[in-house]
Amino acid sequence: MKYFIANFKQNFDSEQFQSWLHTFHPQLPPETPVILAPPLPLLPLGSDFSFKLAAQSVSTHQDGANTGQVGAHQLKGLVDYCIIGHSEVRKELGLTDQQITAQAKLLRNEGIVPIVCLDTPYLESQITSLKRELLDLPELIIAYEPLAAIGSGRPDTAAHANEIAFKIKHLTRLTTPVIYGGSTTPDNAPDFLKQEYLDGLLVGKSCLNPLDFSLYFGK
Repeated sequence: MKYFIANFKQNFDSEQFQSWLHTFHPQLPPETPVILAPPLPLLPLGSDFSFKLAAQSVSTHQDGANTGQVGAHQLKGLVDYCIIGHSEVRKELGLTDQQITAQAKLLRNEGIVPIVCLDTPYLESQITSLKRELLDLPELIIAYEPLAAIGSGRPDTAAHANEIAFKIKHLTRLTTPVIYGGSTTPDNAPDFLKQEYLDGLLVGKSCLNPLDFSLYFGK
């Protein structure tokens, strides 16, 4: 199975997202495993179309005096997945690997699957730091997202991304789904999707146009 995760980041208001959903939904082939990660207030709109949903981040705390934060237990029932460790969130909030591990454990306590983002310069150290806690999770997705490719229009090569996915699987466990994110387009997506060790794509900018995103599925 290939995963297709649409990360809308801080885009769309409710009217725009509803329009996106009404345009995209008829284009989607049956049984396609699409996961939508809209801004937090828009999550209920996605559930109206029976899409799998993901949050874009989560608090490192269970609860408490953490203004502006959303806890994993508060996401329960709203989402099946949550993106953590995304390079933009790491940069803005200065998250450490230890905090990302805490997020993953809180999510799994609530039955939410963590989608953990990693980059190559620190890949081995990040996995070494994270894997003791993460490998006991029954479900986990790892997204390889090279910093140089995020929003730059310069994706990694599919062959190199496949090599990194192979490395991640052997540093963690062979059954861990590994997906690629970073300047994918409908044109280059097939090259990534045919790679042996890549299990899908984390799509950013290209998902904002619903017709463009539908082309990822061969339509």
